[in-house]
Amino acid sequence: MASLAFWVLFHVSVGALIALDLGAGLRRRGPMGAREGLAWLALWLLAGALVGSVVASLSGPGGALLYFSSYAVEYMLSVDNLLVFAAIFQALGTPRELRPLALYAGIMGAVLMRASFIYGGLLLLEAFWWALPALGLLLTYTGWALWRGEGGRDRAGGILGWLRARLPLAQGSTGSRLLVRQEGRIRATPLLLAILALEATDFIFALDSVPAVLVLTEDLLIAYTSNVMAVVGLRSIYSLVELALLRLPDLNRLLGLVLIFLGLSTIAEGLGLPISVYLLAAATLAALLLGLALALLRSRRGRSLAR
Repeated sequence: MASLAFWVLFHVSVGALIALDLGAGLRRRGPMGAREGLAWLALWLLAGALVGSVVASLSGPGGALLYFSSYAVEYMLSVDNLLVFAAIFQALGTPRELRPLALYAGIMGAVLMRASFIYGGLLLLEAFWWALPALGLLLTYTGWALWRGEGGRDRAGGILGWLRARLPLAQGSTGSRLLVRQEGRIRATPLLLAILALEATDFIFALDSVPAVLVLTEDLLIAYTSNVMAVVGLRSIYSLVELALLRLPDLNRLLGLVLIFLGLSTIAEGLGLPISVYLLAAATLAALLLGLALALLRSRRGRSLAR
């Protein structure tokens, strides 16, 4: 059981890293280069590993396995989601210098949403016997949709259309402001529209990703810290997506298979078939790491051939 001191130190440390990352992004006059993007990615991965080591000291080796498997699932789902975020920025013409601000506003909302979903999900699992098999069915459907390549971009396009139809939008350059007065009316700026679209899209993504973590662990410490550490480093990953250094064409199918596996295992457990959660976590982590290595190798080979 984590102490109050741990939770305070955890949130203060994460907040300090976010402030440092955001400050660097806002001070930068041009787009982030590949070397800087990789450096920030390494820093956030190191921070995630450090939190995992603390979880190991509090919950033992089994807790560390559950943390890193949950972290890997959420991290890879987040990488896939960033391709949708890039499409939103492109559709809205969001200036590159404002994208770090929009991303971090979205990330803060994502952390709050995931905290609420995790806590609410744990309450449901404790209160209702049918919540576990229902979670398995949801994961199986989500995995099937990912395998078929459904969802992301279409849903984002629908959200953008809905927001545009209901918000009075400002015309012309509005900089970093969220609201402006034009023609006697308060109007939303493109930056505010981008932030709202990111939040709404991430709400849908959280409905997909949080159940995967709750299937692996019902420990609030592990579920929450793994989700937060996977989400807060998204800004650095996004820079690599923009630079086309992180193109993983098979990621949807890999994640789809993993979620289907988790979903069917959860349904089986709900029907009374005993399944070791540690075996489930180890198999999930191994599949994700192997699949990621193969996808990176294929992506690198594709770029070499393109030259």
